[in-house]
Amino acid sequence: MSWQDWENSFTAFKAFFDGGIKILRSINKLLPLYYRFNGYATFQGAFVYPETIGALRKFMDKYGCFAEVTGITSSFSRSAAFQALGLVLYGMDTMELMDITDHRFLCWRDAICEAMTLGFPVDFLLNLVRHLARVVFGARAIHNMRLLLGSDEVKAAADALNLKQRELEDKR
Repeated sequence: MSWQDWENSFTAFKAFFDGGIKILRSINKLLPLYYRFNGYATFQGAFVYPETIGALRKFMDKYGCFAEVTGITSSFSRSAAFQALGLVLYGMDTMELMDITDHRFLCWRDAICEAMTLGFPVDFLLNLVRHLARVVFGARAIHNMRLLLGSDEVKAAADALNLKQRELEDKR
């Protein structure tokens, strides 16, 4: 694939991402592959997967406690929203760039949108996911170019793009 093909692919993905067609049917799609259930832990009055507590704390330390803003009184709804957001944040924090699929991005988007409908003020996370998608598509393009072309010019361009990606990742 050429760079233009990758750019066209990303443009099509963005249109689908912004189109709002719901992909996520179950929170299980947010779980890491080969996940082994180890029970739940309590976080902010909600039952969440224990692995996600670190990602949730890190997020709240950086952006504040968004949970207090919501008017959710149902413990079931609160737990479901925290479980989904925790899995999104955990995935964003731990997954390798090349392992993040288009489907995973769309599931993350759906989980964030669901939390927003419940009153969680996390709409800025959608922009974060969009930026991360741009980085992933760029990483895929660089990887593909390096496999297909071996010229020094392409390598220099790929290295420059890789440096820009690292800068975007650091903002994440």
